[in-house]
Amino acid sequence: LTADEIINKAKSWLELVEQSTGRKPIIYTNATWWKQHIGDRQDLAGYTLWVSDYSRGSLATEMPRSPDGHEWRIWQLTDTGRIPNASIAAVDVNIFPGDHAEFNSWCCSTSKQDGVTQISDP
Repeated sequence: LTADEIINKAKSWLELVEQSTGRKPIIYTNATWWKQHIGDRQDLAGYTLWVSDYSRGSLATEMPRSPDGHEWRIWQLTDTGRIPNASIAAVDVNIFPGDHAEFNSWCCSTSKQDGVTQISDP
């Protein structure tokens, strides 16, 4: 797909989700894929990113690489995390740059849909 096709399909889906839920969705991506497929375009800049970046450089600076001009709110820094005493081989590890209250405020908001107030949990 071209950048235009990817952006148009993504915008259609994102707008449908927002209209259906009353909440603005976020985009999961990584800087390398974005640069190769979207480039420097800012068509999706209004959407927050959940960035996957496992690079040593990002770990060293504690800052993920994200597409220029785009805000990230969640950083997936590995897919090989461990939970003590769990039977799961590996888990994704993510960072939110804030405390528990900020996370709940950001992700768990109240919205109105079809005249009914809904409270969303993480």
